[in-house]
Amino acid sequence: MKRLKKTIFSLIFLLQVIIAAYGQDLDSRIKNANEAYTNGNYQQAIDQYKQVTGEGNIASELYFNLANAYYKNNQIPLSILNYERALKLNPDDEDIKFNLQMANLKIVDKMDAIPQMFYKDWLDNFKNVFSMDEWAWLGIISVFLSLIIFVLFLISSVSAYKRIAFTVSLWFLFISIGSFAFAQRQYKSIHEVGEAIVTSPSIVVKGSPAETGTELFVIHEGLKVTIKDNVGEWYQIKLPNGNEGWLKVSAVEII
Repeated sequence: MKRLKKTIFSLIFLLQVIIAAYGQDLDSRIKNANEAYTNGNYQQAIDQYKQVTGEGNIASELYFNLANAYYKNNQIPLSILNYERALKLNPDDEDIKFNLQMANLKIVDKMDAIPQMFYKDWLDNFKNVFSMDEWAWLGIISVFLSLIIFVLFLISSVSAYKRIAFTVSLWFLFISIGSFAFAQRQYKSIHEVGEAIVTSPSIVVKGSPAETGTELFVIHEGLKVTIKDNVGEWYQIKLPNGNEGWLKVSAVEII
């Protein structure tokens, strides 16, 4: 039994050492990428940031730095792609919004988006008040408070207190439901395939998912499109102005 405990403690210690070493290595590589960017070695910075994000290290700051390196390296479509990825993770960051706006000024296709219904804009803006994790924690805390106050309602013998406790318990329950709903919306906006950036210099959009499909119009690199469907190696897309068509999967990169 003692030998088993020693083995378990040794494994835990080894795991902690490995995690600490990986964290130090990650910090070192990010620092090297930052230094490469500061020194004007933008391609080197790009390669190092991509290596870090490619290992599953997802953070708005990493995508923002990668986007800045692409922008400085005059790779505008890929800079837009990574600004959009950063914005998904941190929708209220004004620096990301500004740099994305500057990058979009450099693309060929400048389209005004069809306005959403006012309530959709309101929901999107309210959803971005907190991050996905913050909404989830608010929901958990609200459920916990709702249960505690409901228990007080059950054990109280004073009718006025029971009325107040029941009302407050319901309010916290509604807050928890709303919080979990917004957390789910945040999760969907981050993880679901819904938008992409055109990375081909120019691409002919077809009327059907086939090479023989009718040619509808031409779009250019850097444009953001909404993906509506996927058939084999084709995506059905919708442009900001509402036009729709089909293009090759290889012509775009998912945000």
